[in-house]
Amino acid sequence: MSDKNILTNKCVDVSSYQGNINWEQVKSAGVHQAILKIIQKNLNPDTKFEQNWKGCQDAGVTVSGVYNYSYATTTAKAITDAKKVLSVLNGRQCMVWLDVEDKCLKGLGPLLKDIIHAYSDVITDAGYPFGVYTGMSFYQSYLKPYPIKCDTYWIARYYNSYNKMDISTNPNEKYNPGLSIGRDIYAWQYTSSGQISGISGNVDFNIIYGGTANE
Repeated sequence: MSDKNILTNKCVDVSSYQGNINWEQVKSAGVHQAILKIIQKNLNPDTKFEQNWKGCQDAGVTVSGVYNYSYATTTAKAITDAKKVLSVLNGRQCMVWLDVEDKCLKGLGPLLKDIIHAYSDVITDAGYPFGVYTGMSFYQSYLKPYPIKCDTYWIARYYNSYNKMDISTNPNEKYNPGLSIGRDIYAWQYTSSGQISGISGNVDFNIIYGGTANE
């Protein structure tokens, strides 16, 4: 991927943790895509979700996805959570990401596969694209051993540890997690210590590659 393509495919993912965001400044700094946290653990909308959605729309930043940090340890809970996400979206179109990384999901064995499938079925049956977000080590330990029906992965790998990274600094592609896990990935979250105008403090930076392993 050329540097030019990297610049056009950089993306921030944000939640209430980032506080009030100046999306005009974010766009001026070179980021044209965002992924927004949609619900909290209590299933209420993230307290900045609607504000961030509107801010992106007003600034011309594409909301390319929403994410749901999962605590679901049963398929019934996964279905409930997915339905809540659809309710909050209320017809607004974007990709829905299930964030699979919490310690409560470790050690579930093949049940985790069933949980992901149950969640995915609700989302895709409603006509939304679906993907799984996780860290590289979590993928290797808890997802890769099972035949999960998902071709769209967003993988975190912070090769630069937690050192601050400006948006102008491109990630080193030799650390692309897809190379380590042996599959194409939709997106790479390459730092949680990103620095960009319009957002106070740290923010996650990503490269969006798009596509799936089957394309």
